[in-house]
Formats: sequence, C-alpha cells, structure tokens
Amino acid sequence: MGTKAEDEEKKKARIAALEAEAARRRAQAGGGASGGGGAPSRGGLAPSGGAAAAAAARLAAGAGGSSADDMRRQILAERERRRAAMLKEKEERERALAAEDEDPAMAPLNDAVARVAAHADAEASAGLLLRIVGNALNNPGEPKYRKVRLANPKIAAAVLDTDGGLVVLECAGFRLVFEDDGGEGDPRVMVLDDASDPAPLSAAFRRLARLAPAAAARLAAPAPPPPPDPAKPPAAGRRARAFTPAEVCAAAVTDLGDEYFQRTPEEIQAEVARKRAQRERDSVLTTQAWKDKNRFGWEGDGPPGGFDAGKPAVVRVRMPDGVVLQGDFGRREPAGAVREFVASALREPHRTFSLTFLGKPVTEDDEGGAAAKAAAEREQAKRLGGKGAGYAAAGTVEGAGLFPSALVTLKWTDANTDGGKATLAAALMESAEPLE
Repeated sequence: MGTKAEDEEKKKARIAALEAEAARRRAQAGGGASGGGGAPSRGGLAPSGGAAAAAAARLAAGAGGSSADDMRRQILAERERRRAAMLKEKEERERALAAEDEDPAMAPLNDAVARVAAHADAEASAGLLLRIVGNALNNPGEPKYRKVRLANPKIAAAVLDTDGGLVVLECAGFRLVFEDDGGEGDPRVMVLDDASDPAPLSAAFRRLARLAPAAAARLAAPAPPPPPDPAKPPAAGRRARAFTPAEVCAAAVTDLGDEYFQRTPEEIQAEVARKRAQRERDSVLTTQAWKDKNRFGWEGDGPPGGFDAGKPAVVRVRMPDGVVLQGDFGRREPAGAVREFVASALREPHRTFSLTFLGKPVTEDDEGGAAAKAAAEREQAKRLGGKGAGYAAAGTVEGAGLFPSALVTLKWTDANTDGGKATLAAALMESAEPLE
C-alpha cells in the first residue's frame, strides 16, 4: 500500500484515463452517425439530421454510463484490496505473537506474568509494573525512566512483595544492582542499560497489558500539555490591542441645572437607612468567604467553578487621550512587566509616567526586589508547611490586584516634547478597535 498522496495521484490518473476513453467513444459514435448519413435506411429514406443527433446522444450517454460504472467498480475493488491487506497484516501479527508465546525463550516471562496474575492484588501490581516498563519503552532517551529504586514502598510492594514481579522486570531487560548512598533505605536498584534491546520491553508490556487494561489505556493516551508557568509571559504573547474611546452620548454632555442634583426627602431618608444598615453589617466580625457570599452570591472561596489560574491576566491601561491599551500577563509575573509593556507601546518610549490601579500605584519590580521578597516568603511558607503563601506578594501582577483583569490609569510625569496628541505607536493605532 502506498501513501495517501500516491493513492490520490493514482486515482486522478485513473479518472483522467476513463474520461479520455469516454471522449474517444463519443467521437467514434459521432463519426459513425455522420458517415451513415448517405446510406439508405430500411424504408429507402436517409435518416434526418435530428435522428442522427439523437442516436449520437444515446451512444454518448451509454458510453459515459459505462465509464462511471467502471470507475465505481475500480474504487470498490481498491477498497476490498486494502481491507484484505489490513486483515492479512493483522493475522500475520497475531501469528507472530502466538509464535512468540510458544517460544521456549519466553517461558520465564510467561511464567512470571502468570504468577503476578495469581496475586491477590494482581491488577494494581501489574499496573505499576506496566507503568515502569511502559515509561522505559516510550521514553528511551530519559535516564530517569531506566532506573527504579526499590526503596519506594509502592514499587517494593509490586516488585518484591508480588510473586513474579522481580522476574518480569529482569525478563524485560532490567538488572538488579546495589547503590549504597550512605542512607538507611534499600540500596537495591533496577537498572536498564542504554544499549538494551527494546524487544523484551515490548513483550513484557503486551503481557502485562492483559492484566491491567485500564493502566495500558492511560499509557496509550497522549500526555496532557504541561501547565503554563504563571511566572513567565503567556505562551501566546502579550497580544497587544488598542481601543479607541467610544462615542459620547448626548445625555453625557448635556448641561443639567442645579435642580437636577437636588434630592427629595424620601431619597435622603433611604440613603440614611442604607448607610445605617451598612454600618451594622460591618460591625459584625465575619469571614471573607461569608462577605463574598452575601455580596456576590459566591459559594466557597471564589466564583462558581473558581478562577482559572492557567489563564493570563488581562490588563487594560487607559491613556490620557482616552485610548485604551490591552495586554496579557502571567499572574505571577513581576508588576514591572506591565510598565515595560506600556513603555514599548508608546509613541514616545522615552517619556516617564506613573501607573495607578484603584488609586494605588502599581509597584514596580525592575530591580527584582519584590520578586526576591516573594520567593523568600514562598520558601518560608514551605518550611512552615504552608501552601501557596507568598504567591500574591507585592511586586507581582496578582499581588497588585491585576488578576484576572484590571483597568490601570496612566499619568504623565513629564511634559510632551513634540506637541503631538497621540500616545500610542502608529502601528497599534492602525489596528485600533472601537471600545464597546
């Protein structure tokens, strides 16, 4: 069987040949009809031009129909040929496996697998042995998968405590060595040499897969991609975008009289009652989870489903001219990355500015001080048994409150040099979108 491209080329060539054959038959049919026009018919009359044309059309239709039937038969024949080749290949593979099972050289492996199958917890032991063999088989260049320390309790239970477990690994190509590292653990280690033959690994894998089909299916499934590192920029980049300010509605610029802003006695009473109720609620000691539940309707420590920690933080920066700049950031990137991103997008990158979020300055991390502080807090939390402490320390995007999204305000701290009104670079403004 050829490749898919070769099969497509053969199919195109076969269709072209059939079309050429149909054209040849139509030409012959047309020539015969015109040549017989001068001969007398059965009634002594020559056929008219309309009758000759109809006869030629019938012959051409018949020739085209036979060509389509021929092509259909050839396609079906090709499918049957491929199906037969696949069945033959499967039968040959099964015969080879059956012959391998009957090979006297495989008797120790078959006996060891049979003893593992007779164990009380056969599926769990076979699953762990299968994972050891499968990792070594699927990752031939990884040294960590070619060494198995028997000091691990789970591995020791599957290899040493299970009858036949050690023999299965030895038949797969592993050998037992002693590595005394000065500790009190078991010095025995199963090692697979770099130049070992993968055939014994495959034979052991196939036999163990029959005992632990669920573990075999997990090993056959593609490995999930590694989670994104929140301390690094997103894999897709910053995805910088610019938004122009939306059109201001007429009501927003209408000059309203002083009477519009005067409140009625009912409105004043309602405001006083609202503030009194707010003071009573704030005077009660409650947890943050309880406050979030009553304020947002959240159940637990966050919104329904929780925040997706793998998603980047979407930060928008509002410029003095009303244009909004948007970029993506890892939630544990230094907050100085936001400043660097804004500076690279300005029309005048040399200008100085400040960034504020909810009235507070976004702390910079250009010299790494905040990042070092966050790392020290994480290490201290690990020593004390804490989980996640220090990850939102000052100096990170999350610590500045910019995760999962935020609107930051930019203010100039120097004067404009050329008098231009635009703040962002021309390349960004060319693809700017209206802000909705």
